[in-house]
Amino acid sequence: MDAPMSDIEHVRKRPSMYIGDTTWRGLHHLVTELVDNSIDQFLAGKASFVKVEFDGEVAAVSDDGEGLPIDVPHESGDSLLEHYLKNIRRTRPTADGHTPHVHIHGYGCGLFIVGALTSELVIESWRSGELWEVRSSRGMIQQSAKAIDQGNGKGTCIRLVADSRIFPDIQWNASWMTGKLAEVASLFPGFRVETGNEMFHDARGLADWCDRLASEKGEATDKPSFWMNEKFDDFYVQAAASGATDGETEFKVFANGNTCHEGGTHLKALRQTLENVDWKPSAAMLHLILDSPEFAGPTRAKLGMDHMLTPICDAIRPGFEAYCS
Repeated sequence: MDAPMSDIEHVRKRPSMYIGDTTWRGLHHLVTELVDNSIDQFLAGKASFVKVEFDGEVAAVSDDGEGLPIDVPHESGDSLLEHYLKNIRRTRPTADGHTPHVHIHGYGCGLFIVGALTSELVIESWRSGELWEVRSSRGMIQQSAKAIDQGNGKGTCIRLVADSRIFPDIQWNASWMTGKLAEVASLFPGFRVETGNEMFHDARGLADWCDRLASEKGEATDKPSFWMNEKFDDFYVQAAASGATDGETEFKVFANGNTCHEGGTHLKALRQTLENVDWKPSAAMLHLILDSPEFAGPTRAKLGMDHMLTPICDAIRPGFEAYCS
């Protein structure tokens, strides 16, 4: 009888179970997972930017968040970060249980999966006045956590090289990533996003995006676009709409950073609200952030939370009614 595979062996033998596939989509999942973590820091009020850079086969993601727990001991004897790198997460969606948690490219996979599928992973993170460094390769730690500098720095930088034994093509698509990061700036207004020579920072988030679509379609109006971005008891909602059309409104809806191509509860709420105020905008968008979003299927293409229909409508209706009155 064959011995059971270790977690690392299982991930490396069946990577598609964790990142979807080993094409360009799965490859870029490694980077978007790190961007997701920076966005979580922003939502918690601990980071103001994320920067993504590519240099040949090397991708780097950095932010100014509170840093990773390299200086926190784990009962195993490792640092807490090293424990995360060595052990797959089975019981909760995030290592420390924080909510809300976002995914801009499907679903989360965790730092353990990123480490298992990279030939080089270098983590540098500021904690308690020291810059710490950890290095790993194919899921195995090559250099344990050590302090390499002292000062008043802040944040984390993670550099990685995808494993060519796993991915047929390990070349990064900077153009695709730029487009995805531009969306991030719209979905999370106030968050600064940098890549290459581009910097995205939308003060009015989805409203700026709606304005661009309405202008491109020649359906912009003199009236400023509608925009709201508020936190309610157990969810955040950002809604926007711009222009007017005699044709079909272009709708876009998102849940926890994920594009819901098939719509769902939040799209139904947005449609109902616009019908109630008798407005047919050129473009309308809504982004819902919850602690525990529920999707109608594994692809996260449709939000299936019927019990949230009334709360979402109640949240956005007053703003739309005031705007259209």
